[in-house]
Amino acid sequence: MKKIISILILSLVIASCEEDFLDVSPSESLPPTEAFKDLTAISQTVLGMYSGLQEAEYYSYFMMAVPEVKGDDFQTRQTGKRTQGLYMFNETPEATNGGGDFWDQAYYVLNIANSIIENIDAVETETADDEILKNQYKGEALAMRALIHFDLARIFGKPYSVDNSALAAPLVITVQTVDDDPARATVSEMYNQVVSDFTQSLNLLPTGINDGRFNTWTVKALLSRVYLYMEKNAESLTIAKDVINNSPYSLVPNAEYVGSFRVDFNSERIFEIVNTEADNPGQRETIGYVVGPSFSTGGYGAVITTQVFEDLISSEPNDVRNLMFDEDDSGNAKGYFKKWPGKLGSSVVTNNIPVIRLSEVYLNAAEAAVKTNKPSEANMYLGNIMTRANPTIIVPASPNLNDVLTERRKELALEGHRFFDLMRNNLTVVREGGRHLLGVPTGLTNSDHRTIFPIPEKEMRKSNSLVQNPGY
Repeated sequence: MKKIISILILSLVIASCEEDFLDVSPSESLPPTEAFKDLTAISQTVLGMYSGLQEAEYYSYFMMAVPEVKGDDFQTRQTGKRTQGLYMFNETPEATNGGGDFWDQAYYVLNIANSIIENIDAVETETADDEILKNQYKGEALAMRALIHFDLARIFGKPYSVDNSALAAPLVITVQTVDDDPARATVSEMYNQVVSDFTQSLNLLPTGINDGRFNTWTVKALLSRVYLYMEKNAESLTIAKDVINNSPYSLVPNAEYVGSFRVDFNSERIFEIVNTEADNPGQRETIGYVVGPSFSTGGYGAVITTQVFEDLISSEPNDVRNLMFDEDDSGNAKGYFKKWPGKLGSSVVTNNIPVIRLSEVYLNAAEAAVKTNKPSEANMYLGNIMTRANPTIIVPASPNLNDVLTERRKELALEGHRFFDLMRNNLTVVREGGRHLLGVPTGLTNSDHRTIFPIPEKEMRKSNSLVQNPGY
């Protein structure tokens, strides 16, 4: 970490923009004295912070692909494809194209967020509107810090519900110097900081829709997920219901569902990461490119559906999600899943990445209702998602956990959830069906050391405080 931090404290990569947030693209470096001299400068630093999420090492690929190919619904198409290492659970501490690159990028963005938090209070404002904007920027940085720590805990630590005393990753809430050598915090410490930062940000953020950026509803939606991971089910249900009942977001109707994944900022995307052709020209490692078939999208076609997932969706012919299948190179009808076809008029590289949609909040509410023994509420929230996809389906009167998790795997496919859902609920990764590669690991539970990533070896060599995860 010292190498990363030493670079970051010398300069912050700031995103430039002409008119609005859609134009973000990393372009210049400013010393901290310039980056925080006034609100105009800080606004550029904030955009640079968001820009860090766009990278393939973070949300444009890694955080979307890991929970899919490590689960039971998607797989590497053939030996040698770029997702094979994730699919086969063969990460090593020396690898740089997996957890190591994510570690670098996460702490890079985290340091920008901490820099904003540490410096913004000293900025003078002249008007009430400026003070509101100043508070917003601080709230965005706090929310970003919470999201990053949450992701680090999920990748490098045990599920909270399994062992919250286990080590996760360093908890970094100050700008680091080259002499700092933070140790790994426990999963519990990480999650407590996540909740604290998200909660503090609620008093600072705007309440209206803020496309591509945090607002209060973004934070509440993400808290409904965090509380679910923590098994604070009553809290998850309460805050999910607030988002469902009071936020300005609404579910996309059945007739618009398939096309909605090509539309930026549609009615149910609560927080999404903006990607344009200008952001990463020539970048072909985004989730849309990696999973898109070459013959129809020009993508790599590295990931296909498992037979089990295909059968799950196909078992309900009236389910609108059947329309998202695409044939594979051999003409098999449903080898690929067109979740990320690219924006209208653009290539698959330019998909905006939804970090959280309203659909997930409904499913969070349904799961929390099941776990707090509220069958009528579970029926209502689960039913909203099931009948939107298939108006003829019969919703269980008293849904159980399997009912909710089954709908989650259908609705949230290729959005970075399935593996985490299995692990936090003490379920097993079972790879069945005829498409899997020979030797693929199966029967994995959260007690298997391979279900969490190793601490990168380059960080271990530079640190006197870090300890490696067991088994590596």
